[in-house]
Amino acid sequence: MDKKELQILIIDDNNDDVDIFSHYLQSYEISCSISHVLTAEEAVNRLKTHKYDICLVDIHLPGMGGLEFVKHILDHGDNLPTIVVTGGGDEKIAAKAIKLGAYDYLLKDEIDAALLNKTILHACEHHSDKEEKERLQKELEAYTNQLESEISERRSAEEALKKAHDELELRVKERTVELRRANEELHFEIAERKLAEEALKKSEELHRLTLSSISDAVFVTNDIGRFTFICPNVDVIFGYSLEDVAKFDNIAALLGNDLFVPGELDRLGELSNIEQSIVDKAGREHVVLVSVKCVSINGGTILYTCRDITARKEAEEMLHKLSMVVEQSPASILITDLEGDIEYVNPKFAEVTGFSNEEALGQNPRMLKSGEQSTEFYKELWETISSGKEWKGELYNKKKNGEFFWEEALIAPIVNERGEITNYFGVKEDITERKRVEEELQHKRRLAEMGEMSAQIAHEIRNPLSSINMAYECLDEELSQSEEVRKTFNILGKSIDVLTSITTDLLDYGKSGKVSKVPLDCLALVDEVFFSFNGKINENGVKVVKKLPKQCTSFKGDEVKIRQVIVNVVNNAIQSMERGGTLTLSLTEEEKNLIINVSDTGSGISQENLENIFIPFYTTKKRGTGLGLAIVKHFVDLHGGDVSVESELGKGTTITVKLPLCD
Repeated sequence: MDKKELQILIIDDNNDDVDIFSHYLQSYEISCSISHVLTAEEAVNRLKTHKYDICLVDIHLPGMGGLEFVKHILDHGDNLPTIVVTGGGDEKIAAKAIKLGAYDYLLKDEIDAALLNKTILHACEHHSDKEEKERLQKELEAYTNQLESEISERRSAEEALKKAHDELELRVKERTVELRRANEELHFEIAERKLAEEALKKSEELHRLTLSSISDAVFVTNDIGRFTFICPNVDVIFGYSLEDVAKFDNIAALLGNDLFVPGELDRLGELSNIEQSIVDKAGREHVVLVSVKCVSINGGTILYTCRDITARKEAEEMLHKLSMVVEQSPASILITDLEGDIEYVNPKFAEVTGFSNEEALGQNPRMLKSGEQSTEFYKELWETISSGKEWKGELYNKKKNGEFFWEEALIAPIVNERGEITNYFGVKEDITERKRVEEELQHKRRLAEMGEMSAQIAHEIRNPLSSINMAYECLDEELSQSEEVRKTFNILGKSIDVLTSITTDLLDYGKSGKVSKVPLDCLALVDEVFFSFNGKINENGVKVVKKLPKQCTSFKGDEVKIRQVIVNVVNNAIQSMERGGTLTLSLTEEEKNLIINVSDTGSGISQENLENIFIPFYTTKKRGTGLGLAIVKHFVDLHGGDVSVESELGKGTTITVKLPLCD
């Protein structure tokens, strides 16, 4: 904004605060003049005689409070931006003041010179932008009304001019008939001639009056372009007086030499709507629409009708620009009639929804409904826009191909000059990706919280579980050898093993999110994992196929976490093949990524369960915590990698782990 001295009014009954504000304002970059009153009532009276650029008002004032003052400003149309100042515990009240019309609010405990000055400058700039926008809106409305009025007047003038032309030709024909009769009836010649001359005079006067009342300029010339008739209102377009134009040698001085080819006019008899650029007496350029017609009037042979279409051309250019803005908008835009049937959609609408312009026109936007939002939701939307208000919100819609997507939408009525709703328009932005990212971040936060909780639970269980296990081992040596007692005792041992496994999984899942990256020998790591599973592999009758390179690029990662990833994936594969099968592990490098691929020929996973396998504590097994693959995903994510699963019931499962190689 302009570097001018700001007139600032401070309303505060605490002089110490006022002194601090004044010091901050005068010690910074704003050039300002500060006025201070103790109460809102004084401020109201002061505003009647003084003009200020901005006002700082304390919420808590004697008599009329800060909120009442802000409401008073809004109700009485005082064009004064207001900033609310409040103590540390009044944020809710300050927020209410913002809803009432205040520009911003500041907490006294947090105010410093930079914050106070920045807030004041922002409020003044925002207020200035708002006033400028309102002024431009009013100018645009006035210009539109004026343009529509001129178009209406010009149409009326065209009809009057055509009627005058037709009447003039009729009069000429009548005059010819009268002269013939005068030759045949000589004794009536003088009387008839006087009557005809009088009628012609009245007709010419009528034409002059008609031509004087329209905004078109009309000329008649002879074959070489010299004027035989000049309309009285020639100055409307050209700025020259009637006397000025009469001194011109040729009409080319007004319209130029390149208007038309004489032979073309002779052949056609009439040329219509020729656009010609001319310069008026003051040097201003105009676009003129010229029509030329062969006539025979008062020694003239060519009739010129000139209409100034400069304003119309400018309006058309502006409409073209606005149209291009809508057509090239990155947001979907549609316009409907009062019944909600689509009359216009821009290209972005087709790009987002998959419905072409031809498919959308005449349809109702309900074709995009996903069915996931309630009838009450759409009823409230319709009631809002039908009452003349705009509606803002999020729509969950469905594309032509059946894909669901989210849109942030603004839907509002279009109102004519009489205040009547004629159409509705919508501006919508596809926010599906934004929603996905937000949900993903929220999901990750939930997983992190679950990890912390899992670690705490595991630590609480681990110590008493160790004691139980020690007692179990001691009792095992002294226990009676009766079959019934031994059977019960074995069940206890298996239960302890299950609890130990669950505790281990919980601790693994709750491990720190920190990753210590060191060079790892992945081939050796794979061999160690399979060595630890030898007993289980033989017990289940699983055949192992390893597809490993002779050597592997040194991968940098957290050894404990990467080992656990391989262990969990291999363990899942073995468990799925209780009746035997083939486990295949391959290790490759592709596009700076280490790819670990584990396939089995086990029972497979249904599509319904496949979507949930990485969710903590989700499992379809009779035994297990549901943390195995959740731990895999958690550790792979910590390394910036990716894990995916493909499976088919009865045929097996393939798990692919992709880990980025360090440069």
